[in-house]
Amino acid sequence: MICRHLKIKVFCVFILTLGFVNALDFSKCREFYINNSKEFANTMAIHIGNGNYLAYSSIPLDSKSLIKKDDFLGLYLFKDMELNGKFIFNNIHKSIPVKAINKDSIINGEILQKQQSFNKLAIFSKNIDENSIISDICYQIYGISAGNNKFIDKKYIDIFLKAKNIAYSYISIFVVDGKDGVIVSDTNPLINTGINIGDIILKVNDKNIVDSNDFVDTITLLKPDSNVKITIKRDSKILTLEVKTIRRNVRFSDDVSFLEAFGIVLNKDLVVLKNIGKTYFKEGDRILRVNQIKVDSIQALNKAIATQKKDELSLLILRNKFELFITLN
Repeated sequence: MICRHLKIKVFCVFILTLGFVNALDFSKCREFYINNSKEFANTMAIHIGNGNYLAYSSIPLDSKSLIKKDDFLGLYLFKDMELNGKFIFNNIHKSIPVKAINKDSIINGEILQKQQSFNKLAIFSKNIDENSIISDICYQIYGISAGNNKFIDKKYIDIFLKAKNIAYSYISIFVVDGKDGVIVSDTNPLINTGINIGDIILKVNDKNIVDSNDFVDTITLLKPDSNVKITIKRDSKILTLEVKTIRRNVRFSDDVSFLEAFGIVLNKDLVVLKNIGKTYFKEGDRILRVNQIKVDSIQALNKAIATQKKDELSLLILRNKFELFITLN
């Protein structure tokens, strides 16, 4: 009687479905996870078929079984014996009750947001361990956990699996969504792209740009060190500028320093991890000051460079317990 009317019927079906999902015995799904995953380099990887195992790691992994890696997104693919069961990735269509499952736990929650771009991961409603799978059916999953409440979903996992070579790009501008479109919010003062703060991004090559996430992904997937046409609106004028893409050398979860445009890769403590460019930096150097301004983070370094940009920058570094200056013109 209570479910006779149409609106009440729909509500009843929703309640019954919700109750069914939460009433399922997900301990069987944890068993499925255990039976269809394997440990490589001290990290659990899930079997996705044909003896291929996928894992996420916040730190670089290495193993004789490793066949592909994406140190920037944090995904790793291993090859080993094929198992009977495998995980299948599905697209997220709506917010639904799901579980985060790993070998040790089952956590109830919801998918709050699909992945927006390479640097804006999907969001789960609770904190979960790395390599938990997000699922409503044991083998059918929507993503793999990147720790905290973030996870990588099917679209970006497919990009990783299909890529022959892992190489990502960026250009030295930063954008936000505004009422008039995708607006340039900041630029790297060390690189002259011709693009100014306040310009509105219309196109990348011949592709219309929908929002800031679309811009990030479009640039990211371009070939590094290649020329790209950026069409902008400045005041009432439409301009097309040619900009060279820069090879990305740090993870999407990490802040990018202005110095990376010169091939200088830093960690969060401003220690040089790599020097790909032709500068005088060496691995292990630690940046202490920029034109006498003390810096202790990527954000502080970028701010000092932006406010102190002259014809040259004088950087005080610590090398093997000795302090010395390096000048960048």
